[in-house]
Amino acid sequence: MKRKLVYGACAAFALPALFQGKGLASPTVEAQADPTALPGAAPGDAQTFWDTLLKSPLLAPQNLPFLIGGAALVVVVLVTVLFVLRSRKKRNKANNKPASVTLAPAVGSAPSAKGAPSAVPVVGNLHNIGSYETQQDAFGISSLADPELLREKGVLAVLADGISGLPNGKEISQMAVRNMLRLFASTPAQKNGAATLLHLLEATNHAINEWYPAPRSAGTTMIAALLHRGEMHFVSVGDSRLCLVRGGAFIQMNRQHTYGAELDERAAGGSLSFDKAQSDPQRKAVTSFLGMGELKHVDRTLYPIALLPGDQVVLMTDGVYNTLSDEEILQSLSAGAVEGAAKLEQAVLQKHAPSQDNFTAVILQV
Repeated sequence: MKRKLVYGACAAFALPALFQGKGLASPTVEAQADPTALPGAAPGDAQTFWDTLLKSPLLAPQNLPFLIGGAALVVVVLVTVLFVLRSRKKRNKANNKPASVTLAPAVGSAPSAKGAPSAVPVVGNLHNIGSYETQQDAFGISSLADPELLREKGVLAVLADGISGLPNGKEISQMAVRNMLRLFASTPAQKNGAATLLHLLEATNHAINEWYPAPRSAGTTMIAALLHRGEMHFVSVGDSRLCLVRGGAFIQMNRQHTYGAELDERAAGGSLSFDKAQSDPQRKAVTSFLGMGELKHVDRTLYPIALLPGDQVVLMTDGVYNTLSDEEILQSLSAGAVEGAAKLEQAVLQKHAPSQDNFTAVILQV
């Protein structure tokens, strides 16, 4: 770039000479006896430099267009150099900016959206231990206050529920949530949301299987919803639910991986009666979960789901939907994401279920 600057400057003063022989004047300077005398000055004259320069043949009227053109070329080169340097500085600064992620202290509460752009969803959540001694549910949401993360990748909500009957439920559910959010913030965006979620799921399941290598030594369900530029993608493993509330309708979006679902399919195929399928005591058993090794089932979006203003995306564990009906859930959520989450929690508690499971929900309202 420096060479271009030098060439531009030389061109500004070399242009007049290039037009010799084409009817254009070229400045000439007579040889001086006194090598220290200024060009064009008679011996003994006391002219100043500027007086001499103004009388120089270099500034002859017929040469002025070429001088002006050369000067303009120098200015263009300088402006180009400054623009390139400034662009490189901005790009380097952006590339060196560290990735950020906001996690709840115990992977349990949503980060604040204070100061975030208006395009981010309104977030409500509830997280209750129920009547159990330990909390095996976990959830987390990516930063709502990072404009670059929101612009480039969007908002990721993750919910996990440790499998009952398997050890380490609390630890593995929190590990799943933390790993998903960490990778979301630190890895480059994929070509689309569906690819991003599959990448995060594969990496998280691999990490869990390495940490708990013994078969079925730990397990957790996991559901993740990615909202970006007015669209949603999701991925789910296990029996946690993802629902869309739109226009007074409560729509389940994902398919649950339970033994009951498999029994229903067999009944539909004629190999089992519907009565036996519905009465099987193992209907609620989870058939696919993180930590089982190779995942048996994965449910996900193939194409983005367009979201409308006022839509609510709801992620919830079985402690919510096993206690409340769809109508009761919908009635609570009609109050909005934040107040609706509080009403949903109260609705579960008011049931006074003697063996109330951990119950957790995340509501994202666009």
